[in-house]
Amino acid sequence: MKSLFNYFIKSTLWRDLRIRLSLISALVISIIALIVNFAINAYLGFALFIILVVLFGIAFYTFSIFNADSNEYVADLTERIGDAEQEALIKMPIGILLYTDDHKIEWINPYLAHYLDQPDILGHPISEISSVIEDIVSEKKHAGALPYIKWGNHYFEVVNQKSLNAFYMLEVTRYAKIEINANDRQLAFGQIAVNNYDEISDSMDDLTLSNVNNLLTRELNNWANRYNIYMKKTSEDHYIFMCFARDINEAKKNNFKILDLIRIQSSQLNAPLTLSMGIYYGEDNINALAKQAQNNLDVAQNRGGDQVVFKASDSPTEYFGGKTDPLGKRTHVRARSISFAVQEQITRHQQVFVMGHARPDLDVLGASLGIRKIAAMNGVRCYIVVDSSKVHTDVKRLLNVADDYDEIKEDIIPPEKALKISSPDDLLILVDHSKPSMSVSPDLYQRLSQNVVIIDHHRQGEDFPADPLLIYIEPYASSTCELVTELFEYQPTNLATISKLDATAMLAGISVDTQSFKFHTGTRTFDAASYLRSNGADEKLIHNLLKEKVSNYLAMSKLISTMDLRDDGIAIAHGEDDLVYDPVIGAQAADTMISLDGISASFVIIKREDGTIGISARSMGDFNVQLVMEKMGGGGHLGNAATQIVDSTIAEAKEQLIEILDQAEDPKKK
Repeated sequence: MKSLFNYFIKSTLWRDLRIRLSLISALVISIIALIVNFAINAYLGFALFIILVVLFGIAFYTFSIFNADSNEYVADLTERIGDAEQEALIKMPIGILLYTDDHKIEWINPYLAHYLDQPDILGHPISEISSVIEDIVSEKKHAGALPYIKWGNHYFEVVNQKSLNAFYMLEVTRYAKIEINANDRQLAFGQIAVNNYDEISDSMDDLTLSNVNNLLTRELNNWANRYNIYMKKTSEDHYIFMCFARDINEAKKNNFKILDLIRIQSSQLNAPLTLSMGIYYGEDNINALAKQAQNNLDVAQNRGGDQVVFKASDSPTEYFGGKTDPLGKRTHVRARSISFAVQEQITRHQQVFVMGHARPDLDVLGASLGIRKIAAMNGVRCYIVVDSSKVHTDVKRLLNVADDYDEIKEDIIPPEKALKISSPDDLLILVDHSKPSMSVSPDLYQRLSQNVVIIDHHRQGEDFPADPLLIYIEPYASSTCELVTELFEYQPTNLATISKLDATAMLAGISVDTQSFKFHTGTRTFDAASYLRSNGADEKLIHNLLKEKVSNYLAMSKLISTMDLRDDGIAIAHGEDDLVYDPVIGAQAADTMISLDGISASFVIIKREDGTIGISARSMGDFNVQLVMEKMGGGGHLGNAATQIVDSTIAEAKEQLIEILDQAEDPKKK
């Protein structure tokens, strides 16, 4: 009886709360009914007892049979599931790879085995069958970030189950090829401009001009035919083209060598022409394609020309070329038109705010003082936004000198005050940078983002303001101060002239960016310097502003002492993770290194006060350091660039830099 009770209690159905409650309720009701019937009549109670015993016996028998059948069904189902799991593991159309902790192949299912050329692969490293799978298993790449991987002639969706050291592969070749074909057949639109064509062709005789035009037509048509591109000449110096994304990506793999071909062959004809190209694909609307291609062409020209700006709708912008310094304009026509445009924008607003990048240098402050003076000439109040707590020694000295000029002192304000007194209708002029994220006050930019003017001498990058009122970006210029100085020539002459401090500050800005007129200078640079000198620029004051502290000089020397010189003539110096450097010291170290014999490019890696890793890059023009810095999130010039990296160490930044340099073209082979 006890064993029967235990069997009943341990049965599967008894574990169900609803069944237990039903049986207990029936038992309680039966006991109550028996007691009542025995109280009324003993025979009636006995008869009811017999009936209840029979009913409970039948119920128990039925219950035991049902429970046995259920247990047998569950056992059979469990066995079938186990067999199905084993069968699926062996035969299902999903590749399974089990691997050890050191990434060696421990087991593969037969389905995956027929994709392998090597029959005996167990115990071998995963890298022997696929470097992509190895990267995913070692978490260098994330499987979820990849739509699929290619292995041989097949495509797979993959899942890496790290907890079980298991790698699953589902073949999707058919669908992947459909997607690839659809992507390859997207329409790409491009625009090509021949830089400086008008200026150079004006001085040519008919024979030379004919040879140049034949060169352009022949080489561009050859390039178009090679990559199945339809091209149409719309003017002497402008072309448009259309093709499939597949074909333009083939041209991209060749790094758009047409740029080098045109530059070299036109130079041999004494007509140094370069190309600028803007390309875009990934939109269904042909108008949107054409507009974005034109925007990309504008970016290429604003960056100095001789380059391609390539963009797909779902990918970051890519840059190709840009190996040469841009040529300066032959006339002051553009400067005059920009001067009038700046004057017009200033007079349309009640207040003007001018600000440079964070941690401003003398080029920023000199250009800002120049803009302030232009605004004053046109009767408009202009404020210079400077965070005086984050400036280098030379800028701090200039700010101290400005304190002696009451009218200037009142107009130099911190970002907090600028936010209090500004309104969305005021004008904001960005100088010496075009990235809002680099500004002294990104919040001020956001408030005045509908009324922005940009004056800069750095090549345009991706983080660019949307729809600025006016853009004056001239990468050929030595400095922003040079550009601002040229604007004075066309301002109202009957108003107050430029002050001695303004002239000194702008000349100091030019001097800093050219390293005392050693680099990146042109005839326009010396014209601007001459104008400022004639307006009272104080060379002695400039010399005093540029004096460096002994401690800073020693810190710079320590940085240079860590220099490693590569076989390709590139020098890399670095600080330490526990030692903070002023960014100016890093820049000065890079400037000093590039002046040494045998060095074609210099990179200095430091830890900045804000915890980021800063890299200053310099070159003599044979190596484009701007492209390197852009790949690391920065920008600048062909010969002068920088970047800041968040959440990194000196060693990690150096490793990333070396990896990019290893992929770049050896400057000594150019």
